[in-house]
Amino acid sequence: MIKIIFIFLLIALPVFAQDGLREDISVPTESATRAVSPAGSVTPRPTIAATSAPALATSEPTSKESAPSSNSDVLGIAVFAAAVLALSGYGAYKLKTQNQNKKDSKKESQCFDLKKMMENKLKELTDLRGQAEGKIKENAREKVRESLKGTSTGEALAKIERVEKEYARIKKLYEKCIIEFSQKKKKTILVDVVYTFVDTRGNIFKEMRELLEKYPNRKILLTGADDRQFKEWGLDKMPYEIWTLKHNPEKTDPEYYKKMLTHFELIANDVIYFEHSPEAVASAKSIGIKTYYYDSKKKDLTALKNFLDENL
Repeated sequence: MIKIIFIFLLIALPVFAQDGLREDISVPTESATRAVSPAGSVTPRPTIAATSAPALATSEPTSKESAPSSNSDVLGIAVFAAAVLALSGYGAYKLKTQNQNKKDSKKESQCFDLKKMMENKLKELTDLRGQAEGKIKENAREKVRESLKGTSTGEALAKIERVEKEYARIKKLYEKCIIEFSQKKKKTILVDVVYTFVDTRGNIFKEMRELLEKYPNRKILLTGADDRQFKEWGLDKMPYEIWTLKHNPEKTDPEYYKKMLTHFELIANDVIYFEHSPEAVASAKSIGIKTYYYDSKKKDLTALKNFLDENL
């Protein structure tokens, strides 16, 4: 908008100035070149007289001749003043608009902060109400209990409270039982780690892992590694749960498996196991764990899959 007004001024002001200049140098009027005869007729002056004194006709213009020039100057000044006023008004408007936008943005931010504060206070109020209602109910119940103490109604109320507590205890046991049953109805797969699932550099047997991933059952890796071996063999980076007794005792001792079952709250019928060591296989079988001897040299995954399918 400002650019348009400036362009208008650049075009309009020279035009007004030029119009004034043209009127200043215009030829003498007809009244200056003609003479009136006594009888009222107009007699043209000789051409020599009109041309012999051009300076006289132009050097002293009459008041009528100077009027157009004055009017043109006044008009130019008026246009210029109007343009200045327009520019000033537009500038003031823009400044006011910018200030208003800043105020609106600040106001919006304040409103957002107030909304968050309001939500936090509402949450705090809800929590306090819950606590207060709980205390009120407990206090009211205590008062009722005291007022009915020693009466038949009081005895009935005491029985109700005892039954409620017993119900809550049984409900908790039932829920725990359901959770444990849902976990145990699918057998857990016990996996020998070193020389079976991984090598001594911690490299996982990819094909075996892919086979195990096909089963949704829980998997527990069994090893006897100590702390040094645990890090050295990368056993801290395994994808499944892992169990070790750090060679105390070894897996060749049935006590190893008994402690493992106790730790995970399992029984022998809850698990199946595959192991590369014949001695460890015999140890696990001795306490009732269904165990498969896996030949780590043959790496027969087809036979392993058949064992898993038949016993899970």
